[in-house]
Amino acid sequence: MRRKNLFVAALMVVVTVVGILRFQKETEVSDLVLANVEALASGQVENSLRCFNVWRKAPNTGLAFLERICSDCKAYWLLEASDRGDCNLSN
Repeated sequence: MRRKNLFVAALMVVVTVVGILRFQKETEVSDLVLANVEALASGQVENSLRCFNVWRKAPNTGLAFLERICSDCKAYWLLEASDRGDCNLSN
């Protein structure tokens, strides 16, 4: 009985540690997000946002990055992008 209790306790510790490590991995914040938060907090935000004029949207699967496109100033998941521009938010 004592071995069973010890096994259950060890199993609970392993499950807890794996859960904590997995949660921490999923909640990492990128440097870009931190820079954006700092800019918002310090009032450095202007009436325009950086965007891309040339881009290719990502399909529903695969590796992609979230960026704005200049044609409508909305953010999309993109596979590739180039030719930086500015979205004017005062319109």
